[in-house]
Amino acid sequence: MSDTVGTSVYVTDKENGIVLYGVRKEVWPDDGGTDLSLDRYGRWPQLDDLLVEQMTSRVCASLDEPGVYWGMHSRIRSHVTERFSGQSFAQDFWNSVLDRYMKFGSASAVGEAGSKSMGCSLSECTIQNDGWARVFESPPQPMLRIRTEFGRVWELGGAIIQAYGNPLIDLNDWSTLAQYYKPDAPSVTYANTLEELEGRYLHPLGGRREGMRRKLVRWISNTLKPFPTLYQYAAQVLTVYRRHGGPVFARPQAEPEVELVRQGITGYNIIRHRDRYYAILQREGEFSPEKAEAGGYSFCHRGNSVDEVLYSIAVSVPAARSLTSEEDAEPAQVVIEGFHNFNIIRQGKEFYAILQREGEFVRAKLLSKQYAPLFSGLSLEEVQRKILIALIDESAWGQVWENPVDSIEASRRGIP
Repeated sequence: MSDTVGTSVYVTDKENGIVLYGVRKEVWPDDGGTDLSLDRYGRWPQLDDLLVEQMTSRVCASLDEPGVYWGMHSRIRSHVTERFSGQSFAQDFWNSVLDRYMKFGSASAVGEAGSKSMGCSLSECTIQNDGWARVFESPPQPMLRIRTEFGRVWELGGAIIQAYGNPLIDLNDWSTLAQYYKPDAPSVTYANTLEELEGRYLHPLGGRREGMRRKLVRWISNTLKPFPTLYQYAAQVLTVYRRHGGPVFARPQAEPEVELVRQGITGYNIIRHRDRYYAILQREGEFSPEKAEAGGYSFCHRGNSVDEVLYSIAVSVPAARSLTSEEDAEPAQVVIEGFHNFNIIRQGKEFYAILQREGEFVRAKLLSKQYAPLFSGLSLEEVQRKILIALIDESAWGQVWENPVDSIEASRRGIP
């Protein structure tokens, strides 16, 4: 790397790397009278030629002497492990936090008990071993996942973030600390999974609590279900009361008759209309109760609860998949090529590994089980481990692979 400001923290020339000289002198010249460094960026053709000449000569010289190259390689690995590993960084960071607390803690009203509670809080806000995959596989920028009448839900950096309404969120408002140092920051809720939100985005007050009115209506509905004529008459009466009746039966304005309950369940959206639940394919567009009752949707599941609709979807998924087009699925993305003669592909939240000779990944061949062998999983590491485990059984798989077993870490670093 070039000798920019801060390079010496990471690399020492000839010790654990190669430093190309000339950039600092040209961009940050010595002021002479002060210790300030004022940069002056621009195009420096002569500097570019100097850097290329240094890089070519020094890199080639290092490669000509294997002992020099591998010596630097070993020393930089040791240096990184000692100075810049996640464990050492976390230890230094939390030690600095605790040191500052011990230094300024006497100015607050928190006593010894407060110090102990803070220690517990620090231990609970770190990422556990099973949480790292979620953090690294999650979008690095806020991605809208759910939008309802009552709020929004985003995914960012392994966290699920919920906010009521449609607030204007600035860049710094995405910080978990924004609500504590910025008075006008929108109030949001952070969770590791969508389930942890407990349905906050489905109700203006959050949670899954239902009012006594809905429970009463549901009980009457279940009671009259064996009597179709009475059931239909009661539904008509309830509709009239909701439109023109008193406060007991009138539906609050914040609770619409049509409400999106679940989104993206194997390609379906689940919608509540009054006291019935429906599931239609996402590509069908906006939900219409009249169209659903008239059989206007290609696939439509009905039920008196979300669980009934989910069960109906689960039973029909194998048959429905054979009829739906590939346009409903997210585009496939090749994550790793040539991992023991396999290509690993990501589609949606799932990963698949097929032999390179199979060519381009086709979802129709996946659904019809034409790929053999095939490995799948919910993470890249899971699929890689399945491949490596299969490699151990040479009698069954020895004819498929030609390369020796590589480690998953080598694949992550891009070593072929």
